[in-house]
Amino acid sequence: MRHTTIGTLAVIGVASIAALGVQYASAAPRSGTGNEASSGFTSVSNVDYLYSATTTGGTDYVYFDIPNPPNGWYQASFTSNFAPTDTSVAENFTCVLVRDGTVNRAQSTSAWDPNSGWYAAVDGINVIKIDHVHTFQMLCGTLDGSSWSFGDRPLQVNLLRIDSEIAGNLGGGIPKHKGDLNVGHAPLKVGHG
Repeated sequence: MRHTTIGTLAVIGVASIAALGVQYASAAPRSGTGNEASSGFTSVSNVDYLYSATTTGGTDYVYFDIPNPPNGWYQASFTSNFAPTDTSVAENFTCVLVRDGTVNRAQSTSAWDPNSGWYAAVDGINVIKIDHVHTFQMLCGTLDGSSWSFGDRPLQVNLLRIDSEIAGNLGGGIPKHKGDLNVGHAPLKVGHG
């Protein structure tokens, strides 16, 4: 039996201690006719929008639409763990936060070993801009198209409202230099040779 490739997310607005209130939104399965949900409230910094999957698993990949909270910048994170339906073979699981169905914003892949006794866990984080022009989804599943189920942590997505994003460039390509790094009272040699 093939599982559905459409997932739903249950929505709970969770306010952090510094938040001024709790906001709720509703989620609907992906219908192809529009998948935006809105809370009808203005965005407040330090408010976390928590979305949880209500499905138990699937076959191949499953898309989960993420409802749009009010416009603004958000720290988006996700977590989940998986169990294969065939527990005798090793399996790879992945979850990807995508924008507009094509742009990868965060990805995590985990291998499961049948001898480990642990679930395969995935976690990812990035900053995104909600502007009600772009849509965001989670794509979760197996790399080989096999059946799977969530472990004891079904997919959970958090959108934490932040004030803004300030972008910059990472430096790189500078060779390491010899030198001493003092750790406590003893010098530690670092660098080449």
